[in-house]
Amino acid sequence: MTWLYVSILSLFICLSGNSQRLEIMLIPYEDQGLWGYVNAKDSIILQPKFEEAYPTYDLRGRIKLKGKYGYINEKGKVVIKPKYETATDYMHGIASVTHKGKVMIINTEGKVNTRGIALCGGVYRNCLQPKSLYGIDTVAVNDGYLVSYNRRDTSANSYAYDRDTLDMTFDAIESLGRQYIIASKDGKKALFFDSKRYRDATHLDTSIVFKYQDFKFFPCQDEAYPKEVFGFKRNDKWGYIRLFYEPKEIVEAKYYSISDMNRGLALVEYEPDKYGYISLQGQEFFTRRTIQSDSK
Repeated sequence: MTWLYVSILSLFICLSGNSQRLEIMLIPYEDQGLWGYVNAKDSIILQPKFEEAYPTYDLRGRIKLKGKYGYINEKGKVVIKPKYETATDYMHGIASVTHKGKVMIINTEGKVNTRGIALCGGVYRNCLQPKSLYGIDTVAVNDGYLVSYNRRDTSANSYAYDRDTLDMTFDAIESLGRQYIIASKDGKKALFFDSKRYRDATHLDTSIVFKYQDFKFFPCQDEAYPKEVFGFKRNDKWGYIRLFYEPKEIVEAKYYSISDMNRGLALVEYEPDKYGYISLQGQEFFTRRTIQSDSK
C-alpha cells in the first residue's frame, strides 16, 4: 500500500499559478541585432551575444546561439547548453524541446520529465470568464443596437425594477466578461460596466465614452477566455488596460505594436522595427544610455 501511494504521488506535481517576481528575473534587451540581459534595475548582466533571448520564467531563460536553443538561469549562467532545434519557455517547471527530431518535456535541470503535471486551483484567476448580461439587455433596432437597462428606483436606498432605454444606438455590442461590455459606434469603441451600479439609463449614458480605436485580447491558459490585461489602441498607438474592479490604463498608448503581457512582461515595438520588453508597471528595458553594467 505504501509503495502504491508513493507511486501515485510521484505521477503528479500539483502546481498553481504562474507568476514570478520581477526583481528576481532577467529581462532581454537588443543591441545591433543581438540580445543580452538586464536585471530589474536595468543593469546589464549579459552583454548581447544571442540570436534570440527570452525572460527567465521559472528561473530559466530561453536563448538561441548558433541556431540552437538552450537556457540560462537567473544569474545569467548557461545551465542547459544550446542543443535543441526548438524550445518553449518554462512554465510550472517544465519546457517542451526538440532534440534530433524528437519532442520531449524537460525539467529545469534539462532532464527528461517523467512525471505528469496537475494544475490546481487558481489557473483562471487572471482570466475574463464570460458571464451572462446582468441588468442590461441589448435590443436590435434596424442596423444597430439599443441597450435596455433594468433600474431600481425607490426611496431608502433600495430600488425597484423599471425598464429604461439608452438614447444612443450602437453599431455593435459584445459582452467581455466580468460584467463588462464593449460598444462600437462610428468607428470608435467604448468600455463600460454591465451592472446595476448605474442609477438609471441617463447616468449610464453619460459614462459611455468612445475613446478607443480598437482592443487586442490575448488567450488565457487553454485559450477558453481572454486575459484581464489586454491592449487598447488610441491615436494609432497601443497601450495596455487591466480590467479588474474598474478598467485601468496601466501602460499609456505609445507603441507601434504589442504582444501578450506574459507573466508580467511584454515585448513591444517602441520604434519602427525596434523591439524591447516592458513590465506590467510600464517600466521599459530598452533604453541603454543610462545603464551601468554589472558584468565584469
